[in-house]
Amino acid sequence: MSTNFTVAEDIYNKIEELILSGNLKKGDIISENMFSNMFSVSRTPVREAIKRLEQDNLVGYDTHKNLKVLGVSSKDIIDIYDIRLKLEPYAVSLAVENATNEDALALVELIELQYYYANHGKIEEVKKIDGEFHAKLFTLSGSKIYGEILTTLHRKLKRYRKGSFERENRLLSALDEHMQIAKAFVEKDVEKAVLGIKTHIENARDNVLQLDIIK
Repeated sequence: MSTNFTVAEDIYNKIEELILSGNLKKGDIISENMFSNMFSVSRTPVREAIKRLEQDNLVGYDTHKNLKVLGVSSKDIIDIYDIRLKLEPYAVSLAVENATNEDALALVELIELQYYYANHGKIEEVKKIDGEFHAKLFTLSGSKIYGEILTTLHRKLKRYRKGSFERENRLLSALDEHMQIAKAFVEKDVEKAVLGIKTHIENARDNVLQLDIIK
């Protein structure tokens, strides 16, 4: 792997994080020089990173040829949840069939840890474990492709998931939904797990769409 490619990958990840976390907002004008100076690198890896971000529809050029942040729109969010509703239940059904007793208990332990952090007001830790929980489900599905697609969709919702967790009553209800899914794994109940993940995704979508940061 070339040095430029490695640096471009790093720059891509950093810019993506700035966009998905909301530090760079929709409509912000950006440039190669801006990131070259920000990260103390040449424009070549920045250019490669921006090309990838264009392909991901996170940045784009306006009619005046200004490079702007596109971010994730409300339409994108609706589409992401719609796709999750179609793909994630099947991935979870595969995961239940593949999971060992140890896997199921590990899921329960993750949720118990989420409850602990939630009760201590550590939202960042709760959010981190939320990612780990869903990543574990994708891994247990046994499908690399499902894992890649669903991980990408989850990552694009990063900023909004955090906002959702901070809304009154949503945090604990989300953890209760997680626990019902984890218990379905313990019970080897595919139908219960599928219903649980559908309910979780629908509730998460409805809650996210009420956030003030949605444009």
